[in-house]
Amino acid sequence: MIIKKGSKNPVGLSGVRMQAKVHLITCHNDMAKNIVKAVERCGLKVDQLIFAGLASSFAVLTEDERELGVCVVDMGGGTMDIAIYTGGALRHTRVIPYAGNVVTSDIAYAFGTPPNDAEAIKVRHGCALGSLVGKDENVEVPSVGGRPPRSLQRQTLAEVIEPRYTELLNLVNEEILSVQEQLRQQGIKHHLAAGIVLTGGAAQIDGLVECAQRVFHTQVRIGKPLNITGANRLCAGSLLFYGSRAFALR
Repeated sequence: MIIKKGSKNPVGLSGVRMQAKVHLITCHNDMAKNIVKAVERCGLKVDQLIFAGLASSFAVLTEDERELGVCVVDMGGGTMDIAIYTGGALRHTRVIPYAGNVVTSDIAYAFGTPPNDAEAIKVRHGCALGSLVGKDENVEVPSVGGRPPRSLQRQTLAEVIEPRYTELLNLVNEEILSVQEQLRQQGIKHHLAAGIVLTGGAAQIDGLVECAQRVFHTQVRIGKPLNITGANRLCAGSLLFYGSRAFALR
């Protein structure tokens, strides 16, 4: 008997030959060793290394989304981790080396405020779509060198944030379109019927769903791991979620 083409779980089946298409995720060896050493110095043991984007996908996606086709984007401070699924299988991963930190930098330079304060302003008052902000909303912006803080319209802040988020999302969209074309040429399901799922600390800003829908022209939602609160714990929560599932399967 030959195992049926496209079988997702051949365990328990009989056959004379089995072939598989696999997706490999690699990283620099030194980087992996440094991560392991850092954890071991805390008195802990590393069981395995997992790509953050993959861990996020297990924490925030449903089986139906993976089957229909979906792209999950983990937007952190320094990188955007992309994972694309179609037909229930992982088809593509990518790390884009730009994310929330560039938005923070734009705010700091535009308004002459310290980077730490710029980050706080982005988190508390930022909006990725200026048309959603009322003209009567004001934000207090700290200055540098002991100068007194200033007040500016929240819409002015959004005018700095929106273009950068749009640029970041366009980088993701270009990657998606490229992958879809490659899958189409290979005769593999390439439609993302379940749309886009955004997660990570930089995805918690107001107006991001509306901004993303303008870029991707499809449905978008913000994904959060179950029972995890706090934007700064999303990555850790995703890793815990993935680890608990992997342990349960042993």
